[in-house]
Amino acid sequence: MTDLSTLVLDSFAPHVGTAFVLEHPEVQETFTLVDATALSSHDHPMKKRDPFSLFFHGSRTDIQFNQQILPLKHEVMGELEIFVVPIARNDDGTIRYQAVFN
Repeated sequence: MTDLSTLVLDSFAPHVGTAFVLEHPEVQETFTLVDATALSSHDHPMKKRDPFSLFFHGSRTDIQFNQQILPLKHEVMGELEIFVVPIARNDDGTIRYQAVFN
């Protein structure tokens, strides 16, 4: 499992447009990373990284995941547990999710 505390915006930016897959015994969903964006930051003595936000599009129209930690697999980054929040429904009926890293 990849240690999320070591990841920064540049860890995800090259993977925009690629799939992060949730495989669960009852459901499979593909989350496509559509944007990786820096967030405004203030210097703080305990700051470990600059904050950033990830935006994903789900692939299904029949299911929406509530805000929760999801075990996602990526072909390059490996297994990650990412806290995602549903933020909108896309025009095609799929769900848009956001993950924020502080």
